[in-house]
Amino acid sequence: MNDLAAALLAWLLVYSYPVVGLTVLVAAIGAPLPTTVIVLAAGAMSADGDPNPFALAAVIVLAAVAGDLASFAIARWGGGVVLTRWGPRVGLTPERVVPLERRFEHWGGLLVVATRCVLTGLALPTNLVAGTGGYPLRYFLGYALVGESIWAGGLMGLGWWYGANWVALLDYLNDAFTAITA
Repeated sequence: MNDLAAALLAWLLVYSYPVVGLTVLVAAIGAPLPTTVIVLAAGAMSADGDPNPFALAAVIVLAAVAGDLASFAIARWGGGVVLTRWGPRVGLTPERVVPLERRFEHWGGLLVVATRCVLTGLALPTNLVAGTGGYPLRYFLGYALVGESIWAGGLMGLGWWYGANWVALLDYLNDAFTAITA
C-alpha cells in the first residue's frame, strides 16, 4: 500500500463519510486514487455499524455518479475539443472514437454498467465517449447508478464480510481487475 492510501485510511478512521465521498468523487472524475482500498476499508469499518453501512453506501454511490456526470458533462460541453486534446492520453485517438460512438448506439447501456462495476479502468474513457457522442443523459445516469451501485455494494460487502482481514483481498482484487480489463 502506498503513502497516499495509508494517509487516506488514517483519515477514513476519523472522517469516514467525507473522506470516502471525496476520494470516490475525485477518482470518478479521473484522478488516480485508491478507491478500491478506501471502499473495502469502509465496508470493513462498517461491519460493527459505525459508520452506518447504508449511509456509507449511499455516499459512495452518489459520489461516484456525481464524478461520472462531471466527466460526462465536460465531454458533452467540450465536445470534440476534449477528445482531441486529452483523448490520446487515455487511448482515445480519432481512429478509435468513431467506431466507439457507433458501438455506443447499440451497446451503450451495457458498456456504462460494465465499466462501473467490472472494467473500472475504462470508466473515464466511456464517460468521455458517451458525452461527446451525444448519448442521452437520462440513460447514462440510469446505467451509471446501476453500475456504481453494484460496484459499491460488492466492494463494501467484501470489506464487511472479511472484516479485519480485508487487506488480504487487495492483491487478489487488483490482479483480477487488471486481468479482466486487459
